[in-house]
Amino acid sequence: MPRAAPLSTPSPGDPDRKRVLNVLAQRRYRQRKKEKYAMLEKQAKSASSASCESSSPESVSEISSGETRENTYSSGVPLTSVQENILRSEAPATMTTSEVDFNLTALLGPTDLSNCFDFSNDLVPEISHSNYEVYQPAPSLSMDMVMDIPVMKTLKAGALIAQALGCEHLLWDPTSRWTIPTPTLPGLPENMQPTPAQLSIPHHPLFDILPWPQLRTKLICVFALPEHQRPENARDPLALMQVTYDIEDEKDGFRVNGEGREKDDWEIGEAFFKNWWWALDRQIVECSNAWRQRRGQPRLGMKNY
Repeated sequence: MPRAAPLSTPSPGDPDRKRVLNVLAQRRYRQRKKEKYAMLEKQAKSASSASCESSSPESVSEISSGETRENTYSSGVPLTSVQENILRSEAPATMTTSEVDFNLTALLGPTDLSNCFDFSNDLVPEISHSNYEVYQPAPSLSMDMVMDIPVMKTLKAGALIAQALGCEHLLWDPTSRWTIPTPTLPGLPENMQPTPAQLSIPHHPLFDILPWPQLRTKLICVFALPEHQRPENARDPLALMQVTYDIEDEKDGFRVNGEGREKDDWEIGEAFFKNWWWALDRQIVECSNAWRQRRGQPRLGMKNY
């Protein structure tokens, strides 16, 4: 193989200086490896001739087989001591900064890496997944955990009613309008059975989850009137949203005191009473006041305004 042409070292500041120095360093490294390989090969030959003169064939065979058993790589290929020394010499010799004008940034650049190093897949360590944390989903809230959050119980009870009615997919769309398709719902108590207004007048399904038949009928009928015939607070384009806000009012909204299937389990709050009093009947107000009195809250009434 012809020898590479000698390279002259460019002067400091030349953009090719670092590339040339890298090439020279690699040449020196290969030359040293070749010289060391030749020296080890020469030592092996002299050791082999001396061993032949001083040992019998039987002892040489025993020693050789012993060395072969001791120096065996994990691949299963036996190596003699001479071959092992040659393999150990493959590591590059340490180069000092006085020998090479070494620049780390230039060495790690794409051009220098492709010229000087060959990264094989064996050099890439496997990624261990043992340090990754295992995700544990948060436990769902039970009804016992939400006893002191009235809006949570109200939403849960309302969602169950909407699911039984088959309108859960419409409940959270403010533009939804529908009528209950069947007059009898076997999975619901008597107070939740559809009224004639629910069966015949298109309305938002929010009204259907209210547990009082007379309240459902009144709200559906009023919101079906022409805008100028409605009560003032029902004329607002956002009146339906206001009903939702008053039901879910965090300070004094609806409360569910049992499972929510019976109308006497429910109570209205101050916010709903203040804005929608004209849709309520006496029974709803009295039942709500009874629950409020048990908690030590003031009764609902017009005198509060």
